[in-house]
Amino acid sequence: MMHVKDIDGWVNPENTKMEMARLHDGSISSLIRYFGAVRDCKGVVVQDTIRDELSALAGKTGVEPGTVIVTGPGALKASNNVKAVFHVAGLQGDPGYGYQPVRDYPGCVRRTLSEVDRLNRSGWPQSKPLGPKLLGCSPGKVQSVLIPLFGSRSAQQSASDVAFHLFKAAVVFLEQHSSGCLDEVYFLAYTDQDKQACETALGSLELAGWIDASKRAGPPQSGKPAA
Repeated sequence: MMHVKDIDGWVNPENTKMEMARLHDGSISSLIRYFGAVRDCKGVVVQDTIRDELSALAGKTGVEPGTVIVTGPGALKASNNVKAVFHVAGLQGDPGYGYQPVRDYPGCVRRTLSEVDRLNRSGWPQSKPLGPKLLGCSPGKVQSVLIPLFGSRSAQQSASDVAFHLFKAAVVFLEQHSSGCLDEVYFLAYTDQDKQACETALGSLELAGWIDASKRAGPPQSGKPAA
């Protein structure tokens, strides 16, 4: 994900408590938290920028599944040209069993893209002070979004079925909001298995008539995941 340099908005599949993962966990949440933070010359975090902002916006009670909270990109703005991070509550905790994907994971895609469209149309909030730091961002228009394949690790459904529903949610949204500023929606295929699941899902969408095979993108551009 850190090789992606030219997509405006990154989506972080967060839990309903909006508690970001530990800095060194192997997750997208921890990656966004660490590389979005201010670090010293030894790589030690000295200002937990995105985590602090998200915590201030979410409060102590958490949020309902599918809720989207937008924060600034922190240091990801300089390193990866990210304009904003969209934290979507796609995981729900159960004591003794950990976090599991919420049932309506396609709804997480719809709500995220709806939030992008709403802010593009109504205007992004201005930065405001949070103690000695700044909270929020004014990135201008977000024209492209990167979405992980959240829900694809669930044991309840196959990864290709999950990808199918995620892609379909994006296709339906783009058809219904063709006059908006959002032009490109990317899904991050982290492993070869993820890529195969995506290809299977796209094939099913083509057979069902949801997408036109002749208009599918060719090889990905440098720095971008497969379109």
